[in-house]
Amino acid sequence: MFKKLLLLTLLAACSPSETVQQTAASASKTASESTATATAIANDIIASASQEDILSARKEAKNAVTASDVTAAAQTQFPIDTASAPFPAASEANLPPLNPICEQYYHRADACFAKQGEDADTLRAQNQEARLEVMRESPDEAACQALNRSFDAVAYQLRCE
Repeated sequence: MFKKLLLLTLLAACSPSETVQQTAASASKTASESTATATAIANDIIASASQEDILSARKEAKNAVTASDVTAAAQTQFPIDTASAPFPAASEANLPPLNPICEQYYHRADACFAKQGEDADTLRAQNQEARLEVMRESPDEAACQALNRSFDAVAYQLRCE
């Protein structure tokens, strides 16, 4: 019995110090979490300030540049070398004839685009450029039929047929 009493006394004596250690560990963990949270908030503030600085600097630079500046820079930095262009300047004369179904599609599209008011010239020029590209590729009849069918929805939307 004496041993049990001694054991209980020792347990009671040890228990408060374990509680103190647990409390200290818990406080340390809470402090670490608070520090991590504060660091994350500070990093977010710094990052958003940097983004705002970047955005405002970009807006200022954009306002300072004119269209002629962009054109001049593009011409000096990226000169167009027609000798190394992927396709030489092409005309219908030096290309194989277009499949009749594809030809029908391009005539159909041209007639539709001609009815589009202010946009007509641009659309017709783009159609002619696309026609020359297709002539280089020499598509088969099935591809031309698919191309012609694909224009049905466009013609409907533009109300030209």
